[in-house]
Amino acid sequence: MKPRLALLYALPADRLGPAVAHCAAHPWPTGWDDGTYRLAAEHAFHGDGLLIRFLDFEPLANMPTGAPDADALYATLEHATGVPGIAEADLPLARAAGVCPDPESVPSGSDQLRAAHRQMAVVPFAGRITEDRLLPGPDVPRRLAALRYPARPGRGEAIQDALTGGRDLPVNGRPASAGTSIALASTSLFRRDDTVVRLIEVAGDISAGMAHLRRTASKGPGAQRLAGLLLPGYDLRTEDGFDRFLATGTLTPVTGHG
Repeated sequence: MKPRLALLYALPADRLGPAVAHCAAHPWPTGWDDGTYRLAAEHAFHGDGLLIRFLDFEPLANMPTGAPDADALYATLEHATGVPGIAEADLPLARAAGVCPDPESVPSGSDQLRAAHRQMAVVPFAGRITEDRLLPGPDVPRRLAALRYPARPGRGEAIQDALTGGRDLPVNGRPASAGTSIALASTSLFRRDDTVVRLIEVAGDISAGMAHLRRTASKGPGAQRLAGLLLPGYDLRTEDGFDRFLATGTLTPVTGHG
């Protein structure tokens, strides 16, 4: 699983547009580190009252191999509030989302942002990285897409359980030597309350990748496990239900670099 964090800003309708514009004008700077992780990339998406920054980190040489260390990632996020440009980028968003503490009790902007990040940040509850031999090659560009699951009220935890432990289908499972042109390079799943979001990274054409995902995922075990947990009309076992999921659940890109 990739070392990733997501910052989820739930915003009222009248604040979403200005927040998206601010986010587009103020992406996070990349390349900094805290001695544990280096911020390699930042991508933001929005839709349906939600603005999300996804942060991709790379472990430094002193980090042990294996699953990402959630506590270390949260500590890196604490360090981020002192990196030039990040408070300017995120503090207005946190205030718009109403998650900053009262300035009279916490006058420091950095401390306000630190407190807000503790409320908004989530690490993936599941995910995978595709083996290099299944990818089309290092020169093939990679693109990201974010999908929000239309959860029935109160079913977020059940959706997390349904999506945990099951094998994600690769966009294309043929070895690169067989002429693979697209592949699901990585995927990460995040949840806060009933907000469940999947970030997917496709090596190759993103439209072709999403089309293949539509054809295969509706027949996979994940679609079976989600039956009854999503809003009416979103039965992912059917192509119509999956089409509706892609049409309404695909979030709009705001920024992406790194």
